[in-house]
Amino acid sequence: MPTVHKESLLLNFAPHEAKHAVSRKTIKELQNLLGFSDETQVIHYALATLRDQMMPRYQADNGPVPDAMLEQISKSVGSCTKGGKSLI
Repeated sequence: MPTVHKESLLLNFAPHEAKHAVSRKTIKELQNLLGFSDETQVIHYALATLRDQMMPRYQADNGPVPDAMLEQISKSVGSCTKGGKSLI
């Protein structure tokens, strides 16, 4: 009998495929296609893939650098490059 972890989730499969639903048959087919030993691995893989696509892995910044700040950076860099070309 499998060990049930404290944090578990009951998943009810859809009777057929839909845009936001998956049947157990599809999970089984994915399990075989991916070479996983059980259906749980397929679900974890799918959720981890969705997480990686949808959630940033870094803390949000303050957005684009304002033009005034870019100008100041260009002036500062320009005085240090001795004739070289700035990338800004």
